[in-house]
Amino acid sequence: MVRDMELLEHHTRTAQAVLQRMRGRAMLCDEVGLGKTIEAGLILCELMMRGLVRRVLVLTPPSLIEQWQGEMRRKFSIELTTHDDPAFRESLRRSGAAAWGMHERLIASFHTAKRSPHREAILDQAWDVVIIDEAHHMRNSRTQLWKFASQLSKRFTLLLTATPVQNNLEELFNLVTLLEPGLLSTSKSFQRRFVDRRDKLTPRNVDELHELLAEVMVRNRRSTVGLEFTRRYARTEQLAPREDERRLYEYVTELVRRQLNQPERGLSRMALLSLQAQMGSSAEAAAPTLRKLAGHEELSAEVRAQLHGLADEAGRVNGNVKADRLLELLDELDDKLVVFTQFRGTQEMLQERLMGAGIEAAVFHGGLGRLEKERQIALFERQTRVLLTTDSGSEGRNLQFCNAICNFDLPWNPMRIEQRIGRLSRIGQARDVHVINLVAAGTVEAAILHLLEAKLAMFEMVIGEIDMVLGNLDEETDFADVVADLWGASSGLDDFAHRMEQLGDRLVAAKRAYAEQQAIDDRIFADRFRPEP
Repeated sequence: MVRDMELLEHHTRTAQAVLQRMRGRAMLCDEVGLGKTIEAGLILCELMMRGLVRRVLVLTPPSLIEQWQGEMRRKFSIELTTHDDPAFRESLRRSGAAAWGMHERLIASFHTAKRSPHREAILDQAWDVVIIDEAHHMRNSRTQLWKFASQLSKRFTLLLTATPVQNNLEELFNLVTLLEPGLLSTSKSFQRRFVDRRDKLTPRNVDELHELLAEVMVRNRRSTVGLEFTRRYARTEQLAPREDERRLYEYVTELVRRQLNQPERGLSRMALLSLQAQMGSSAEAAAPTLRKLAGHEELSAEVRAQLHGLADEAGRVNGNVKADRLLELLDELDDKLVVFTQFRGTQEMLQERLMGAGIEAAVFHGGLGRLEKERQIALFERQTRVLLTTDSGSEGRNLQFCNAICNFDLPWNPMRIEQRIGRLSRIGQARDVHVINLVAAGTVEAAILHLLEAKLAMFEMVIGEIDMVLGNLDEETDFADVVADLWGASSGLDDFAHRMEQLGDRLVAAKRAYAEQQAIDDRIFADRFRPEP
């Protein structure tokens, strides 16, 4: 059942400890990047193979739903259904909230699950196992989210968090109580027995506390599992667009912002933001969308004429400054290169440009069948220097035999950028990984990249740490939606840059909070709770 991954000793030790000693109820507190999701998948697989689990509920922040679905599908052959899946929506339409009882393995965001009518329907079900990722969101027992989790009917429970404590030891009590009510007695008794009166983050009777926690807690650390990650080196090349590229970008951007700010606009927010992102990639990516949107009859004749005109102008754009630079890079680099783009139009344009330059490329995207996908990866490994891949096509593919990546365009969500880099910068990579970001000056993507580099030093962080930082923002929406809201509300690029600067200040504070959480957890737990060999 397990495939497409390298199982490490601490993964199997953790799964064995949880299954044998903790009876399937555990808090997985590994440091970021060590594979808590893999450990949870191993435990879930074994419980299913033993016939102990049929009904599964996974709860995560909204930004991690796709990642969980992909990891479980590819590595463990487990399909998780989201409340957004067409099959689930059809069940909702026909049966209402009873749909939550009609699917055996479900995944939902915290914010969906805790809201009516989903909350009541989920609580009405008996779950064999509940897995909660980023469980530190449930450290406060006074929140609606903690109360919801505490009421779930469940046989087995896995809580995943790299930072179980932030403000006080009561948070640790609250998480453990979700797993094993009564293990740490009552809140008052816990405070009296285990918490220093002068400092709510300093434990008393440490050996006794650790002995109790060992019944439900596993914590692997990079320093104790002997796992070394190679370094990442990133460089950004901000390129001045050609005059026709710049003019088209400005015209489309003005139309998008105007439509976003119209109360009764004829185009959906999703379509408009997709168009804006396509413009940050290439005219070839945007042209089909412009033509499609021009066909919307509910739009005014004036807007439709504008869209038709912009589509024609996109078709006349001659060349792409980033594609020109990519060809130069291939002359400069001696090794293989993975080139990521979000859009098939851009991918096709790049394939044509490479062919024209006599460069053969493997081409990978979600529309390929399984056998063709395998053939293209093998072609890249054994023969070609370049892999042109989309985000959807690349998920789950391990490309450690290559150590250079080019982001031809940039998703607005940094976690998607991390997922790209994670295809190369992962366990099994023997060389340092080089990341090249190509971005056109004066674009949304340029502002986002400036924020991620200048404020976060994102490319120097361990894979997975950006998730923790974004989680500390306490936003109920995806980071890309936060950026989109700022973009739609801004009066122009200068105003947008100012708003992004303010968001950057919040990110810096969130990163600082994450570092403080790490230090606190190291002090409280040290090297205890490693699963025994």
